[in-house]
Amino acid sequence: MPVLGEQQHIFEIWHSDRPMQQEQVGPLQLLHNGIFMFGALQVDECEGLEQATQDAYMLILEHLSRQGYPYPLRMWNYLPDIVGLDDGVERYQLFCTGRHIALATEPEYETRLPAASALGTTGAGFVIYFIAAHEPPLQIENPLQVSAFHYPACYSPRSPSFSRATVKHWPDSTQFYLSGTASIRGHESRGKDDIQSQLQLTLDNIEHLLTHARQQCPTLKDKLDNLSLLKIYLRRGEDYTLVRDHLQQRFGSTCPLLYLQADICRKELLIEIEGWNTFDSAR
Repeated sequence: MPVLGEQQHIFEIWHSDRPMQQEQVGPLQLLHNGIFMFGALQVDECEGLEQATQDAYMLILEHLSRQGYPYPLRMWNYLPDIVGLDDGVERYQLFCTGRHIALATEPEYETRLPAASALGTTGAGFVIYFIAAHEPPLQIENPLQVSAFHYPACYSPRSPSFSRATVKHWPDSTQFYLSGTASIRGHESRGKDDIQSQLQLTLDNIEHLLTHARQQCPTLKDKLDNLSLLKIYLRRGEDYTLVRDHLQQRFGSTCPLLYLQADICRKELLIEIEGWNTFDSAR
């Protein structure tokens, strides 16, 4: 996913105050420190995307449980040609089906779904990244949107399996993980071919999520500009200047913004935004 804008060489780095132990389990790379686990998996699609996704998620769940980190908090899925077709079926639907089959093997899985993003890349290779913990996060949904795991079958034979956001209390801090958020109300896309309209509705959805999260967890900050970072995925590179100017005016320099060109999981959607916040639990 090419970086858009002036800063072409940007790296996303997660830090731990504790030493990390590293393990390699076949294609699964794991780092853990007794409190959380971070992992990455390069997915082999040789058996087809649906089966490959199911196998990948089953492998992840198996080893998270075995290592004592059975609760995924946040997952990132980056796959080539996400809205393309494999044997006449949209690849995002194949991905959703494989993921759903794997996650639905867990008891009460709908209450345990992580925050997540799924974006299309221009390069080869399907990669999954994740953060997991010993205890479950708090699941956050947007009252203005149908929960993704209750979407009608027109979007996928098996529903997308993620929470709109999650909150995790660590020993000395709290983190808010915002899933990839787009211009959707109810379950329908809004603002077709209108980047300004889609950007505004996406930001409104994020504000509603933060407000709802604070109602469930009063220690959370409820202002959008308190997010620690936002990642903005744009389908069209030519929309960068308009989106950048709008977000700079709205946020100023208070929140780092990273712009990436990527395919969104619905062809009519032009923008998706994700982010997170970290703050001292004592505040």
